[in-house]
Amino acid sequence: MGRPGRSLVEIVQERSNCRATVIVIGARGIVVDPSGPCVPVQPMTRAQADTLIQDPVQVSILRSAFAGRDIADLLVAVQGEELRVSDALVATLAICRTMERTRNSALQQRAHFDIWLCRGVMPGENLGAGHIRWSKRSLGLTGKLGEFIVRYGGSGPGGGHLLQVSLTDGSPAEGFVTSGNLRLSSQVPFSNKAHMRREMARALRTFGSALRFAAPQSVARTR
Repeated sequence: MGRPGRSLVEIVQERSNCRATVIVIGARGIVVDPSGPCVPVQPMTRAQADTLIQDPVQVSILRSAFAGRDIADLLVAVQGEELRVSDALVATLAICRTMERTRNSALQQRAHFDIWLCRGVMPGENLGAGHIRWSKRSLGLTGKLGEFIVRYGGSGPGGGHLLQVSLTDGSPAEGFVTSGNLRLSSQVPFSNKAHMRREMARALRTFGSALRFAAPQSVARTR
């Protein structure tokens, strides 16, 4: 048998570098930052949902999770009665810059969730916005954002893989630095080829927010 699919909780714990707060709504109550798997054995019933909605303890748990914190992004990805609970307690949720709510199928929710995580940034990090155009040519998957094009660059010299970022004229995307004065290399290493599309998007958005023709003596590090 193959490896079982990861839960949304496992995905966010892996991808957020422990900076995200995970709130799970279940039949037994609301759990903040669960330490173990939170896969329900049975869907929540209407009676269980009504009990949670009327329970002041659950309201207190949610308010405590957001108290004194500056929340930047909020994604609600639940279904059925769990969604009804979150809607009933919406007044306790933080008002923040980006708020999204999805009630698609479980498979669509996972895809939405993965995209949502990809667009997150760490403190001090800048990422270029815009629509990435994807295409599959004879040489494989290619992504384009503005003047930048990224494609698979082969195996890395020390293991892993490389992405090659170039300009629309075909030349390597050299001479760019981030807003934090970090030199960017046109060859971007990554470890897992199964995540190549995500790494390609990250590379394009990093270059999309970069500055060009910085003085060489002012560049402190190499990325």
